[in-house]
Amino acid sequence: MAGLLPDRDSAPEIMNITNPAEVLQALIRCPSVTPAEGGALTTLQAMLEPLGFAVHRMTASEPGTPDIENLYARLGNEGPHLMFAGHTDVVPVGN
Repeated sequence: MAGLLPDRDSAPEIMNITNPAEVLQALIRCPSVTPAEGGALTTLQAMLEPLGFAVHRMTASEPGTPDIENLYARLGNEGPHLMFAGHTDVVPVGN
């Protein structure tokens, strides 16, 4: 899976998505300070789609707050199901 580009043009190359350290490095490099996804969702999408995941991006909107982009990835169509709900964003430095 070498050569996956998170933003398909200018983000750093992900060398080996089976290496957890490289996956974490790629995600940590994304400036994903709330509410901006900073490339983290794009990075995850670039990793998951070649593995056969169907990836959907959606935006959560609530009056008075910034829109927040989310990612949902699904592998296969049958159960049992496992759902992982994690955060790819952080708070600004100093908070």
